[in-house]
Amino acid sequence: MNIDYGLGMAGVGVLAVLIIIFQVIIGLALYVLFAFSLYTMASKRNIDNPWLAFIPLANFYVLGKIIGPYNVLKFEIKPPEILLIVAAVVYFGFLYIPVIGFLVANAALIVLLYGLYTLYWRMDKDKALFYTLLSAVLPVLAVPIIFFILKDK
Repeated sequence: MNIDYGLGMAGVGVLAVLIIIFQVIIGLALYVLFAFSLYTMASKRNIDNPWLAFIPLANFYVLGKIIGPYNVLKFEIKPPEILLIVAAVVYFGFLYIPVIGFLVANAALIVLLYGLYTLYWRMDKDKALFYTLLSAVLPVLAVPIIFFILKDK
């Protein structure tokens, strides 16, 4: 007795394609929400070229401009926009390199999270730590939603 799995495998393939399409649509929607919120924050603060919020990596420049100078321990980070771009490049560049790359990527992630914490603290001191923890645990989902909530402050 021969069992034909062809139709079942086609169904699995169609389901996989539908899941991928759904994920892409949700991902794009979250990115647009993030970029729009960052653009709104930058526009309200009269930052030059707020449209850079829609360009990957350039949005870290806009984020740094919104944050402005801040202190880490006893050091003042004067152009945080450059530091945040470098941290993002280092994070994504080193993330999948075993051991040393993983450690370097996590150090860069801490820099990015501290930048987010600074922004959250300046916009909503009472919820800054909660927003930062949420951003660390669910970054792709939480950051766009938090930015949308804070965009008008």
